[in-house]
Amino acid sequence: MGANCAIPAQTEFDGCPRRHGWRVILNAMFYVVKNGCVWRALPHDFPAWQTVYHYFRLFRQNGLWEQLNTEIRESVRKKEGREPQASAMIADSQSAKSAEGGENRGFDGGKLVSGRKRNLLVDTLVWW
Repeated sequence: MGANCAIPAQTEFDGCPRRHGWRVILNAMFYVVKNGCVWRALPHDFPAWQTVYHYFRLFRQNGLWEQLNTEIRESVRKKEGREPQASAMIADSQSAKSAEGGENRGFDGGKLVSGRKRNLLVDTLVWW
């Protein structure tokens, strides 16, 4: 990433030394995302869930996740010989069975599935 990275470097004037490195904090965040568990169910191999959630929330508020996504997407497109910004997107949707209630739950009559429907835009760059 560029020089305007949102993850600050530790300096000698930052107060007490950092207890957990960025790698273990990011690994904990990726664990929650991959496994779909709640923050409080984070295994004890990782830092306390409050610490991990604090940095996740901080990164979201500072726009780091969006910046990372943009940087990775643009570098992949450049590597494939394309323009950094996509000129066309494909709209896709998926119906997934869900037992949880709430306003996001519904019925997809076309697929006869009761649950949630996810809509997303995908790049035209094919990965397979």
